[in-house]
Amino acid sequence: MKRLLLVLLVFQCFTFAASAQIQKGSVLLGGSINFANSNNDQQRTSDLGSDRNTTSNEFSFDPKVGIALENNWVIGAMVRFKTGKSIMDATTYSSTNSSKERLTNEQNAFGAGLFARKYFPFGDKFSAFGELNSGALKNKNTSMYEYNNGSPSENEVNYTEYETRLLAGIAYFPKNWMAIELSTNLATFTSSNQETTIADYSNNSFEFGLNTSAIYLGVSFFLNNK
Repeated sequence: MKRLLLVLLVFQCFTFAASAQIQKGSVLLGGSINFANSNNDQQRTSDLGSDRNTTSNEFSFDPKVGIALENNWVIGAMVRFKTGKSIMDATTYSSTNSSKERLTNEQNAFGAGLFARKYFPFGDKFSAFGELNSGALKNKNTSMYEYNNGSPSENEVNYTEYETRLLAGIAYFPKNWMAIELSTNLATFTSSNQETTIADYSNNSFEFGLNTSAIYLGVSFFLNNK
């Protein structure tokens, strides 16, 4: 009987520590960063055809501020900065000569949105969490096309993109008021309408599944969390 009471007491203490990890009224100040880089190299399999190499990189920063309306429930606002660049170099071979071309794309985006986050503690130092956020991004895309060292052709497109993301992550609490976080996208929906001098383009896309190339490293501070 005493052993059973001891087990129940330990379980109750563990449950209390877990459920009270983020206390109601705590203010979240934090943010996360992500850097992704890729390289795709395609080589000819015969004397004809083309060699193609594409490199790209992307960096994003998402600062956040929120408040815990209930224990382990946080809602708030976020700002998003995103920048990226890709370069495609291609050499095409024919029976008489070869030609070279390069396409450079640069993207810069700035926006804001809202988020809701739910923590699922497992112990007094760790917690899993899920987050849903949604917002709008003002995008500026600049592309430059160069062919055989001729005069480059440049084009700029400005448009607004609406994005909704579902993230999952894990947080480590070295202190009650501080968390170090790793998270990744589980699902992303984007919608945009681009207007150019040639035509208008509408784009809607949905991605689902664990995205290991979009892993975010973040730090959050919880004011008033005891």
